[in-house]
Amino acid sequence: MYRGLLFMIVIWSVTGFNIQVTSVKHFKKDDPLFGQTIIESTDGVFVPSPKNGALFRCTLKDECVEVNSDDEKPKGLRPVASVSSLTSEEEQHVMVFIKILKYKEVRYVNNNNNNNNNHYQGARTGQDAGTEIAFVLDGSGSITCDDFQRAKDFVYNVMFNVWNTCFDASISILSKKKQQLSLQCNFAIVQYGSMIRTELSLLDNENGTKTLEKVKEIQQIYNLTKTASAIHHVLTDIFIPENGSKIDSKKIIIVLSDGVILGDDMNLTDVLNMPQMKGVTRYSIGVGDGILTKPKAIQEMMEIADRGKFFNVSNYAALADILSSLQQSLIGIEGKKVFITVLQSTLMLLCYFYSK
Repeated sequence: MYRGLLFMIVIWSVTGFNIQVTSVKHFKKDDPLFGQTIIESTDGVFVPSPKNGALFRCTLKDECVEVNSDDEKPKGLRPVASVSSLTSEEEQHVMVFIKILKYKEVRYVNNNNNNNNNHYQGARTGQDAGTEIAFVLDGSGSITCDDFQRAKDFVYNVMFNVWNTCFDASISILSKKKQQLSLQCNFAIVQYGSMIRTELSLLDNENGTKTLEKVKEIQQIYNLTKTASAIHHVLTDIFIPENGSKIDSKKIIIVLSDGVILGDDMNLTDVLNMPQMKGVTRYSIGVGDGILTKPKAIQEMMEIADRGKFFNVSNYAALADILSSLQQSLIGIEGKKVFITVLQSTLMLLCYFYSK
């Protein structure tokens, strides 16, 4: 009798027990770096947007709403927002800094810039030339669908991670008249096989999320391996002002291939010696036995790359192993920022508080 009563009590307790689950909320914006930095607050979460310099306050009720400052921001300049907080027992203050460098004239101290078109030489006024990185992606028939997907994933990850550095527009003051600016990166992708196709141009970098989506949507071309023609296409159709290239930008080509050139009417050496190649930094990545076991293929890939910039891996799955090394190398180039003299410069620091 007691056992039956105990069993009934347990069943009754179980049927009256509830688990309360708190819903998970996801906040999204067009900026691929949105959410990289957050400040928790008693009035929601404050999230700066590195791409456009805006600050958002995100709550479960109102989603993400841009926090407006009373200060007028100069037109044509990209602000950079950063936040910090101070909490006391009675109230919380969130302080927002917006940094803007306003300058009228710049003069380059070093001369490592790409001057492919000499008639454009001279002082560049009020411009941030940045870095342009073009991937030359092998889509020939020797690459399986799975391996081509791994190649796209590799390009996607390099772009996303390098953007974390290139979109950092913080300003380091070296002296009263010398500034060090971190530059912006733009990407392009050219795929080659039996034909040459621009998958992503330098003009397609306005929206980071859509840009990365385009990488996922690339369809393989198959057949031949026209590496030389693909590099030629970068020089004549990608790194040109009409398609978004800036004359004084640092330019980088990254060739990713699994085999020797096949069915290409152009000569690799001739392409690499073109005048437009002056000042361009070149990387090559050789994948699999089609590169590693064939001296001619290795010779081609080493000829493409600048000294010390040839990578090789045993298969496409191993691309992840060189991801960090390549990123560090690219960021290292971007980190060698151009020292400039800024004349009649003004560093504007807009500061305001959000208090609750």
